[in-house]
Amino acid sequence: MFRWIVDDTRALIADAKALFARLGTRWQWLRMRSRHRIEETAADLENVRRGAAVRTRMCRECRALIPVSARACPECGERPGRPVTRGFARVAEHMMPGFISASSSILTINIVLYALTHALSSGLDPHVTGRAGPWSITLIALGANVPVLVLSGEVWRLLTMVFLHGNLLHLLMNSWALFAVGPLVEELFGPRKFLFFYVATGICGSLASIWWRPGGMSVGASGAVFGLIGVAAVWGWRRGGRVGEGIKGQMVQWALYGLVMGFMIPGIDNAAHAGGLAAGAVLALMIGDGAPRSAAGARAWEAIAWICGLAVLGGFAMVALRYEAALRFLTGSV
Repeated sequence: MFRWIVDDTRALIADAKALFARLGTRWQWLRMRSRHRIEETAADLENVRRGAAVRTRMCRECRALIPVSARACPECGERPGRPVTRGFARVAEHMMPGFISASSSILTINIVLYALTHALSSGLDPHVTGRAGPWSITLIALGANVPVLVLSGEVWRLLTMVFLHGNLLHLLMNSWALFAVGPLVEELFGPRKFLFFYVATGICGSLASIWWRPGGMSVGASGAVFGLIGVAAVWGWRRGGRVGEGIKGQMVQWALYGLVMGFMIPGIDNAAHAGGLAAGAVLALMIGDGAPRSAAGARAWEAIAWICGLAVLGGFAMVALRYEAALRFLTGSV
């Protein structure tokens, strides 16, 4: 009996070690990222200390060293162009990107548009909107993916639908998934490639939804989020090793859970999930991680990011221009 207890204890310990090994890859990445941020912040704080200790600065006109308290250069008379920050501007520049990232910006847009949808729908009379209801009418007017409207020329709906959500639970689930996967992909590929992945896979998810459900209506960021999962999974597969295998395994699990839930829960657009997932995997096979390795590549990705941002702005500009007419048409006022 004692031997049986020992064997069970060893098996339990082995299972626990295997579990912690799988969870450890995610924590290892977070620890490495946090350590890198701490080292950069420590270097900036050292610059602050050195800047505070310096008693002179360089005149931008004659390059002479002048006292930091001087209102004008004693050599040429030029006035300083900006106040002395003593290194604090460098710290602020370093800290800001940690709070303003592509992931957090998209998350903010989703929340703002959900609040806008709620405000606009609450102003509609349920008797006027009919069986569809104020919420669905408002979503369609704001750019939901309606196949018949997309095929009639309103192609911006393929992108605007990615930023709209059907209800609060829908928004919370997609926000949690974006918050979990988005920073990882953004860290691996950079914000410009991340924005391209999000926009491109979101559009592919919309196209898959139209192909699978030509008579339906769909909204939500889940197609783009599944696209990011596909990107991270392929990156882990190509990276290999303990970290790569761990990230790949975690992403595959999330994808399977999401697809299974899509089949079990009515109303979930699994076609958009599958379309975004496949598009993300293909793009990750074609596009390398990290920053561009040449100046031309950096300029190209800068232009691609601008195109993606302008596409989003252009899509919602078309929504704003056509909102009143769409609302009148949908409610039968004309």
